[in-house]
Amino acid sequence: MEVTALCVTLEFLIVPSRLQLFEYEPVSFKCTGFDGSTEWSVLRKTETDNSTCGFQKWGVKDESSCTIRYPYEEDSGEYWCEVGGGQKSNSVNITVTAGSVILESPVLPVMEGNDVTMSCRNKTTSSNLKADFYKDGVLIRNSSTGEMTIHSVSKSDEGFYKCNISGAGESAENRLTVRTVRGATRVDAEFLIVPTKLQLYEYEPVSFKCTGFDGSTEWSVLRKTETDNSTCGFQKWGVKDESSCTLRYPYEEDSGEYWCEAGGGQKSNSVNVTVTVSEPVTIDPVMSYFWPVRHVVVGIPYILTTVLLRLIYRDKRRESQRVSEDRRHRVIMDVE
Repeated sequence: MEVTALCVTLEFLIVPSRLQLFEYEPVSFKCTGFDGSTEWSVLRKTETDNSTCGFQKWGVKDESSCTIRYPYEEDSGEYWCEVGGGQKSNSVNITVTAGSVILESPVLPVMEGNDVTMSCRNKTTSSNLKADFYKDGVLIRNSSTGEMTIHSVSKSDEGFYKCNISGAGESAENRLTVRTVRGATRVDAEFLIVPTKLQLYEYEPVSFKCTGFDGSTEWSVLRKTETDNSTCGFQKWGVKDESSCTLRYPYEEDSGEYWCEAGGGQKSNSVNVTVTVSEPVTIDPVMSYFWPVRHVVVGIPYILTTVLLRLIYRDKRRESQRVSEDRRHRVIMDVE
């Protein structure tokens, strides 16, 4: 069964939570949605490189984040997270400016019907300033507070926004993306796997979790395999509790597509899980070539020890025989 390399169970977070930064303003990137045993990396693509945090002289990686302590304009670009197996998070486009003005707007897509506030920020002062806001290059609002709110946002509000503060300068553009809700196509739910991997060995427990629903919403984990299309807890597979659905002893027949659904037909992303019978044993060709040599090398000390002990035993036996012969000759001579 094919395993897709694009899994959207990971989420990429920015601290501080904005897409525009001033030069030398520290920023951290975090990956969420996977267990702590999984190795993760923050990657980026800029005009000059395509590389990984901590390895190509940018970013400092620790157990929980990747930090750029002194970002420059050259650090502007696309950033995202990857974990073992090729799973990728959402990506974000960061702009680092050497200017004095930035636009603060939502990092992630916003839900249709919500309110959205954008702020025009001056590097040299924190007080409210008059600002002009533009969408797709067209002036849409003048603000005396440096902020602009779009009430009940819709798809028509999508576009590129920027702001201008007289005497200070103009910000770069940020893209605003609006996520729609259309009956059964709502995609604000996410489907998580613990441990975060798409290939499992038989009898290796795995749990499925749904996020993005409010606590009052009834949710279910469904699957489609070669033998059935059914729901966790009802067709003799999976144990469902308040927060997850668990396969305690998965078999090869449990391989298939899994996803989450809630009341009203809401659906999450789906993932393809593969369960294999046993762990493959891989022998290094070099090691297989030297395998007989290894046995010889390991056995040499035992062989030498055995030979040495036999030689010592032989010499002692000869010495004992010589002493016995000497004593016998002395007895004969005394008798004579």
